[in-house]
Amino acid sequence: AGGNALRLGLDTFGEGPIGFSFPVFRSPITDIKVCSNGYLTTGADGSDFTNDPCLDPTDPNSAMFVLWDDWSPNISGEVHYLTTGSPGSRIFTAQWTDVPRFGAASLTATFQARLHECCGAIEYCYASLVGVPEAPNITTIGVEDETGLEGACISDQDIDEGVCWQILPVVQQPVYCPCRFLDFETEDDFTTP
Repeated sequence: AGGNALRLGLDTFGEGPIGFSFPVFRSPITDIKVCSNGYLTTGADGSDFTNDPCLDPTDPNSAMFVLWDDWSPNISGEVHYLTTGSPGSRIFTAQWTDVPRFGAASLTATFQARLHECCGAIEYCYASLVGVPEAPNITTIGVEDETGLEGACISDQDIDEGVCWQILPVVQQPVYCPCRFLDFETEDDFTTP
C-alpha cells in the first residue's frame, strides 16, 4: 500500500505532518496524531480506547473522531496517512484498513478521515464496517475543540458502508456527501458502490 505506514500497537498513535496549515480548533494545525483507536488529535491523549460521548470535556479533546472505538491494528490491518494535491487544494488522508476490533479479530473495519485544505472541511468515509456493532452509541463520531464542549457529532446509526460525512468549519454541522475513497495504491479517488 502507498502512503506513510504507521506501525501502531494497541492503544498507540503515530504523529506526522499534514502537509499544509489546516484551520481547526481556533488555530491552524500542521501536525496531527493518528491514533490506533480511530481518531485524529492535536491534544495530549492519543491512546484512549474508552470512547466517550461526543462533546464531552473528558480527554481526548482537540480531536476528530472518525470511528473511535477499541481497534487492534497490532493484530492485523494497516493504518496509513498521505497528503495529495496541489497547494491550495491539498487533502490529508488517514486510513484504517481492515483493522479488527479488540478481542474480535474477525470483525474488521476500513474507514478514512480527509482534511481538505481548500475549504477546511473534515470528511469521514466508511468502506467496510464488518466490525461495527448494530447497537447505537457504541462508537464515537464527530469533532471536538480543545475544551471538548464545542464541535459536531454524528450518530453511529447514520453511518454505513459507502457513506461519507463532511463537517464544514462555518456550518459546524455534519453534511452527507457522495463517498469518495482514496486508493492508496494509485493515489486516485474512487467512489464506493
